[in-house]
Amino acid sequence: MNKFLRFALGGSYFLFVAFVALWRGGKPERIIAIAMLIAAFGTPLVQMRPIVNNVDYSVLTVDSVLLLVMFAVALKSDRWWPLFCTAFHLISVGIHVMKLTRPDISHSVYATIRMLFSNFSILALGAGVVEIETRRWLQHRTLVRGE
Repeated sequence: MNKFLRFALGGSYFLFVAFVALWRGGKPERIIAIAMLIAAFGTPLVQMRPIVNNVDYSVLTVDSVLLLVMFAVALKSDRWWPLFCTAFHLISVGIHVMKLTRPDISHSVYATIRMLFSNFSILALGAGVVEIETRRWLQHRTLVRGE
C-alpha cells in the first residue's frame, strides 16, 4: 500500500473518531478528542531539527503533554476507557524514551510501535463514545417503556 493511501486512511479514521467523540461524547471524550486533535495538528508545527538518536524532542514534549491530559482525565473520570487510552499512549511515549536511551533500536520498530499504540488510543476513545451512546440508548429505552 502506498504511503499516501496509508496516511489518508489513518488520518480519516482518526478524524472520524475524534469528531464523533466531539459530537456525541461526554466531557471526558470531548476533552481527550480535543487534546488529540491539538497534538495531531500541532506536532508538525513544532517539529525541529536536529533530531537526537532519531527522536525529535519537540514531538516527545507534545506527546508528554497529551499524556498528562489523558492521565488527568483518567483520574477524574468514572469511565474505564481513559485508563486504556492513557496506558496505550504511555507506551507510545515510552518508546520515545527507549529510543533515546537505546539508539540501536531499529527505526522501523520505533515507528511501528508508536503507530500501533497511537491507533489503540484512538480505538479506546472510540470505545468510550460507543459506551456513552449505549448508556443513552438504554436510558431512553427505559424511559420509553416506563420501567
